[in-house]
Amino acid sequence: MPPFVLQRLQLAPQVVLQRVGWTAAASSSRPAVCTVHHHRQATRATSRIAQPSQGMRASQVSEASTSASDQPDLELDAFFKRQQTCARPTPAEDARTLVELARMGTLSTISQSNEAAGYPVAAVLEFAADESGRPLFGLSSLSPQSKDVRQDSRCSFTVTAPNFQGVEDSRFTVTGGVQQVPDEEAKQVREVFRKKYPDSFWFDFGDFSFYRMDRIVVTRLINGFAPVGMIPAKNYLSASPDPVAAFSAPVAGHMNSDHAESIVAMVKAFGGLTVDEAKILSLDRLGMQMQVKRSGEVIKCRLPFVRPVTTRKEIKDVIVEMSKAVKS
Repeated sequence: MPPFVLQRLQLAPQVVLQRVGWTAAASSSRPAVCTVHHHRQATRATSRIAQPSQGMRASQVSEASTSASDQPDLELDAFFKRQQTCARPTPAEDARTLVELARMGTLSTISQSNEAAGYPVAAVLEFAADESGRPLFGLSSLSPQSKDVRQDSRCSFTVTAPNFQGVEDSRFTVTGGVQQVPDEEAKQVREVFRKKYPDSFWFDFGDFSFYRMDRIVVTRLINGFAPVGMIPAKNYLSASPDPVAAFSAPVAGHMNSDHAESIVAMVKAFGGLTVDEAKILSLDRLGMQMQVKRSGEVIKCRLPFVRPVTTRKEIKDVIVEMSKAVKS
């Protein structure tokens, strides 16, 4: 796949440029996505345009970024190239983090009911995960899901990013087989659920049993508009959740509310892009996911930290260091 995959669609009066960069190793790479919203009509008659389907939120453009006069934006092009080498978690780490942070998910089982026998049936439920990221479920013996998996263990389970809004946000599906947790392990699993859901007392009811996806066949991570990414089960099971993802929302909120000018300056100094506005969408141990505005264009991009972090204090120290650097 070429360094940039660009396609053009039209959705008047807004055009969106989406560039997707790939690293070499397919098993451990993830697409680096930057989306640019051009708040103007496309002007080049030579552009190949496909009419988007109903409900599509954005168009995708097939040529390098240009201004209204069709002059190349060299700073923006250089910025996109640098984005390909930005430090970022692996797809497996992203998936493990999604599973760690999510509180609800959708379990799809093969129905054993007379009405829908053999068809997949989905249910939204609470879940937890063990130290390897294998999903854990507490199911009543009366629930259709427990009846389904006792007869046919095959199923899939999907979680979404916190505050999921739509297809621009990440989602992860793991497919495999679910088995009831052995009696000698049930107490340990119950404690995992109590820690995550201290008010969910029904897990102690006598008709509840715990189940685990012991066999994982394949996993699939979709990061926004990026192409589907299949992650080998062994990569997912050996990865760890991001150590600072739980602090992402409060840190990003504080920075966006109280230090907006510093964020703009950091994007210029450490990202090489001049922008009018900038805000932090999320953080991980290696950097920040950003949304910036440049001459009316909205760009989602990556800003790496100057060094990895593993604690909330280290996040603060690195951001303070970067902020001071741009003021000196």
